[in-house]
Amino acid sequence: HGSNDLTNNNGVTSVSGGKPGNCANFVAASSQYLSATSSSATQVGVGVKTFGVWAYRTNDGFLGLISKRDGANNQEYSIYY
Repeated sequence: HGSNDLTNNNGVTSVSGGKPGNCANFVAASSQYLSATSSSATQVGVGVKTFGVWAYRTNDGFLGLISKRDGANNQEYSIYY
């Protein structure tokens, strides 16, 4: 949305039928993820934030949905399922 475009890392594919419309299909074995550059829109403490995620799991295990961290792997926030 706006200047917060996502970057496809390691070949995330898109499939139709998601909510609401197209969705991303991730393969854990390929370390696939989407990323965005850091901006005031993603920083906690700068304005009001709302994060929304639709997730459909096809296997067990730990699933990270949203995370903000720096290059040293320090996390500002994370949402897991």
